[in-house]
Amino acid sequence: MSFKSFPVGFGLLLFGILALNAYSEMASAQKCLPGQFSFTFAMTLSCNGCTMKCNGWCSLKGLPSYNFCNGGGFGVRSCLCCCGTKTQPPKPKPPVPSPPPPSPPPPSPPPPPPPRSPLDLCDPSEISFSIPSPGCPICPVCNCPGGVPPELSACVANYCSCCCPSTLSSSTKTPGSLLFARA
Repeated sequence: MSFKSFPVGFGLLLFGILALNAYSEMASAQKCLPGQFSFTFAMTLSCNGCTMKCNGWCSLKGLPSYNFCNGGGFGVRSCLCCCGTKTQPPKPKPPVPSPPPPSPPPPSPPPPPPPRSPLDLCDPSEISFSIPSPGCPICPVCNCPGGVPPELSACVANYCSCCCPSTLSSSTKTPGSLLFARA
C-alpha cells in the first residue's frame, strides 16, 4: 500500500465506523411498532432522501410510512423506515352485552266472580249458590258441600237464595253452582 492511498483507506475506515455508530445509535433509540414492516438505510445523505426511500418502499406494500432520520458524521444520516401508522391500532373493545330480555308481564289476577244478582239475599262474606226460579214454591232444597247447614235458604221474587258459610273449600265457592237438591 502506498503512502498516497493510506489517507483514502483511513478515511473510508473512519467513515465506516461513523456510519456504523450512527446506525447503532438510531437502531437503539427508535423502533417501529410491533407487526410493522421496517427497513434500515444506514447511509443516507439527507433526511429528505430518507423520506423518499421510505415512501417508496412502503407504497409498494400499500401502507403509510413514517421514518426516523438520525445524523451521523460528515453529513451522513441513518434512516429507519416504518411501514404503518405511528400509533398502535386501538385494541378492539369487548362487545357490549345485550340488555336482558324484558321480564314477562305479571300474571293477570283471576277474573272477579260474576256479579251477584240484586235479588240474591246472601251476604258478601257468604258463598252464594243462589239461582233464579220460575216460582218460589219450586225452589230446590239448599245443600251446602260437606253437609254444612246453610246460613240462609229462602225465596224472594222468584229467586232462590242458598247461602253457605265461607269456611268451605275454594273449589266449592263458585257462585251460581247448583247445590240445590230437588225436594
